[in-house]
Amino acid sequence: MIALMFYRQWRYLALLIVMLAVVGYTSLSSVGRQEDPTITNLFATIVTSFPGATASQVEALVTERIETELREIDEIHEINSTSRQNISVIQIELSSFVPADTIESIWSEVRDAIAQAQPALPASASAPVFDSDRAGAYTSIVSITPSRSQDIALAQRYALSLQDQLRLVPNTKLVRIFGMNEERIRVAVDLQKLQQANLTLTDLVGILAQHDIKQSAGKVESAGSDLLLQPGNQFQSVNDVMNTTIAAATSGQTLLLGDVASVEKGLREPLSRAAYHNQQRTILVGARMQSDKQVHVWSGAINSSLERFTRQLPDNIELETIFNQNDYTTTKINDLLANLAIGIVLVIAILIVTMGMRVALIVASIIPLATLLSMIVFRFIDMTIHQMSITGLIVSLGLLVDSAIVMTDEIKKNLSQLTVQESIQKAVARLWIPLSASTITTILAFMPMVMLPGPSGDFVGSIAISVIVMLVASLLLSLIVTPAIAGQVLTRFPTPQREWQWQQTIALKFRNSLVWAYSHKRKSIPLALLLPIAGFALFPTLTAQFFPGVDRDQFHIEVQFSELSSLTATTEQLQPILEYLNQTEGVKAVSHIVGESFPAFYYNIRSGKDNTPSYAHIYVQTEDAEATGQLVKRLQPELATRFPAAQLLVRKLNQGPPVDAPVEIRVTGTDLHILQRLGDELRLRLAGIESVTSTRASLTAGAPSYQLDIDAASVRALQLTPAEVSEQVRLATIGAPAGFILEDTVQVPVWLKSNVRNRESIINILSLPIQTPAAGTVPLEAIASVTVTPADGDITRLNSERVNIVQAFIDTQVLPDVVFQQVQKSLELNPLAVPAGYEISFGGDAGERAETLRNLVAVLGLVVSLTVITIVMTFNSFRVSAIALLVCLLSVGLSLLSLIVLRYPFGIQAIIGLIGAIGVSINAAIIILTSLQAAAANQRLQVHNVVQEVMHSSKHITSTTLTTFFGFLPLILGGGAFWPPFAVAVAGGVLLSVLLSFYLVPCLFILLAGNQQSQSS
Repeated sequence: MIALMFYRQWRYLALLIVMLAVVGYTSLSSVGRQEDPTITNLFATIVTSFPGATASQVEALVTERIETELREIDEIHEINSTSRQNISVIQIELSSFVPADTIESIWSEVRDAIAQAQPALPASASAPVFDSDRAGAYTSIVSITPSRSQDIALAQRYALSLQDQLRLVPNTKLVRIFGMNEERIRVAVDLQKLQQANLTLTDLVGILAQHDIKQSAGKVESAGSDLLLQPGNQFQSVNDVMNTTIAAATSGQTLLLGDVASVEKGLREPLSRAAYHNQQRTILVGARMQSDKQVHVWSGAINSSLERFTRQLPDNIELETIFNQNDYTTTKINDLLANLAIGIVLVIAILIVTMGMRVALIVASIIPLATLLSMIVFRFIDMTIHQMSITGLIVSLGLLVDSAIVMTDEIKKNLSQLTVQESIQKAVARLWIPLSASTITTILAFMPMVMLPGPSGDFVGSIAISVIVMLVASLLLSLIVTPAIAGQVLTRFPTPQREWQWQQTIALKFRNSLVWAYSHKRKSIPLALLLPIAGFALFPTLTAQFFPGVDRDQFHIEVQFSELSSLTATTEQLQPILEYLNQTEGVKAVSHIVGESFPAFYYNIRSGKDNTPSYAHIYVQTEDAEATGQLVKRLQPELATRFPAAQLLVRKLNQGPPVDAPVEIRVTGTDLHILQRLGDELRLRLAGIESVTSTRASLTAGAPSYQLDIDAASVRALQLTPAEVSEQVRLATIGAPAGFILEDTVQVPVWLKSNVRNRESIINILSLPIQTPAAGTVPLEAIASVTVTPADGDITRLNSERVNIVQAFIDTQVLPDVVFQQVQKSLELNPLAVPAGYEISFGGDAGERAETLRNLVAVLGLVVSLTVITIVMTFNSFRVSAIALLVCLLSVGLSLLSLIVLRYPFGIQAIIGLIGAIGVSINAAIIILTSLQAAAANQRLQVHNVVQEVMHSSKHITSTTLTTFFGFLPLILGGGAFWPPFAVAVAGGVLLSVLLSFYLVPCLFILLAGNQQSQSS
């Protein structure tokens, strides 16, 4: 027996402890460290530009064709697309059951599907851009701000340089630039001068492209050398472009491009996006660390790289870190470690009070040893230290001493009659089966969290893995190390047999209550069932919740203006909102991006906006988490009242997988007008609910567009086709590339179009000169007319069906389920008139919660079966096993009662706590039933014998229960929205389940054993 060997050879025991300390510490120093668990990336985005196309054209010619290929991939769970003017955005979500190691191969299949669809896309559409790196938060976000907005192009160049530098930092996964626009050599052509030269824009594009030769002209080969022959006719500067010969005059003079056009270097116009920090134009650079690495080490390397880069910057460029995840990680981990330390102190204090100083120190030794052993295991399974894994350590704190308490108490009692070695041998032989069974049942209780698929499983699974690793470590140490330590300490430092007066008084009253209960089983059984039944009966009064909010000094605001709003107009309309925010008390800093999403600064923020000039995303840094809560609650109504032209959503950060909105109603169908009408009706109903602060729909009325009607007969008479006229108008208004310049590694395209003033109004457009083979130039208005036509807004689709997603955002003090129930009741009392072929479904918080619960229930069957098998094998009796399983069921009612009494919501964290309570609560029942089985085998089932057996086990059961409860107490008292419901569900269920173990289990066992004896007789 290993425990005896360690007792006899105490040097081996000391060597083992030293080895655990050294290897455990080195493992701890190398284990990854980050703020939150890594969420498996099941999301990807496909963006395709289609310049000049309406939303309907984008849907039919781009989105539909790509989706058709994507539907062939079985692992794709959901395809969510938005077709808007000029662009298609398709978001893919894989099935939650996809193994993590196959995701990259699935993304390869997606890329192949995109390649299959690409030949069918319009020629003017860009190549689809596949992006599977949008999920997750950036670990560091910095701003590069010029002192003058005119120098933003220079800031872009430095951002590119910084991007290259940060990519070289070890363990950096991704570096991206936000707020950056393409640099161009803008060639603005004077059409009248071009007409005088008898040239067209099409001719000019061809001339410039032919002049800019980037291919080799060959090479010179000789016996001793092999030299390339490079053409000199290629653009290398703005002057090269300006001095390009475009025609030769009859007088011998040449016509240069600069004679008919202005040439200058600048950013593309109109801008597609713009970033600001504290209302100054800036470029944002976001860097993301590889998952499961040490964020404090990585951040140190990043900061060193930033310091070196800052020294290279000119005086008119400033670099500032606006977000550093390491700060939040350090704070959160330190807070949890403080809770862990408090929990350890409380557990040791309880052990001292209930079991004495020496026994308490023996049992407490298991805590550091199990923690060190767990760190070794963490290192080998690539487990990361973050808020969830540390919480798992706190959860296991009260559990891991249970086996050590029982083992030490048993050895202590054996020492009164046996030698040390006999006491150790007998205790281990008697307890290894019940201790293993109780550990296995506890592990099985946490297994649904490990097996839960998808983002929810990624988020909470770390808690269960930490608990399981700690429990296994505790069991091994309790069977091997604790007996040896107990043998050494209890014999060398005998514990005085002394009880305090208050202990004797409590023990006497407790014994009397047991005698009464076992003598009046028909009364005590209903009394013991009263509390769990009350929990089940009052369960409907609990308010459901998915994941709660986060206490953090950050929040964000989404702003949507009219679809007609250009990026310039959006920027101007946004200014008073930003000024108001900066003047608001509690706001520390404000950064924002117009035209696209702000870089994700929290792991479940979705970045789904691309090329949307009417959209702005604001990041707000507050003084502290308390200020955030107050501001989020106050700003939503205030901003909506002060700025009615904008649709504003003030959003607080939430835990758990990404959810777009607390309440979401999806209407699917075919006709866009019907979908819009149904969406408007739903928005009216949602707006009538008091706690709803804002609503929005994915389908909206589109901006009007101009339709160019070309007179085909007139055009043919001029020896042109409508397509050729349309191409001339496109070149004049949008332009086209005509070569490029290489500046270091940056490719700057030469972009040619007509004077910018021709695009300012439709009147100027109609005056455009159209060159014809038959009649020189004619104004566009001579051969075409323009009408204003309504256009579709964004067209959203869900799994290839058109859908209008209506979202409701609610007061932060109100749980989503409360509003969801009100919506359902409204639809039941006054049903929406939904035409045939149209369906209504629910998403948002309710949808995600339902899917998570389905996944959780799906694995419960296996876990329950394994639990039953374990319990039956432990007792070798179906009847005794039925009593233990009844305790599992009743502990659910006790956990529910604890949540009801303390008024906590029934969310995913409470459900997980409830499952954990089941496995923990059964441990005491297993110990008592094992003792009673042994007593029954010796025909000792009279009341006084049963009382003696229960009293024999009561001391360590009380100690284990109290240590478990006080281990969770720091989480309960720490406050916040996430941990208290979880801790209350476990701690409350375990504490109250002692009543079942002491008063219900023995009564049922006596009844079953009595019936069995009667049947045998």
